Amino acid sequence: MVEADAGAGHSDHVHLTPQPTVSQTTPIDDDMSPSQRLDFGIIQHQLDNLHEQLQQHDQRTRLFDIFGGLGYILAILFGLLLWRHHNRR
Repeated sequence: MVEADAGAGHSDHVHLTPQPTVSQTTPIDDDMSPSQRLDFGIIQHQLDNLHEQLQQHDQRTRLFDIFGGLGYILAILFGLLLWRHHNRR
């Protein structure tokens, strides 16, 4: 299981389940354990997919951060304008 913690309570996990297969480059041996017969290409493919998903999530987070920052600035400016208008009376 691979877990990703993005902070602020945001996390996700993926279960990597390698499928035991016979390697094409390794001769078949009855004494080989299933862990020695794993096809690491499957694991690499799953890790590549996870890496791509994390990059997409990171880009979405940046966009939300930008909009959140702009909203914060506009709220401060609106509050200052209301305060200034109230003090002119």
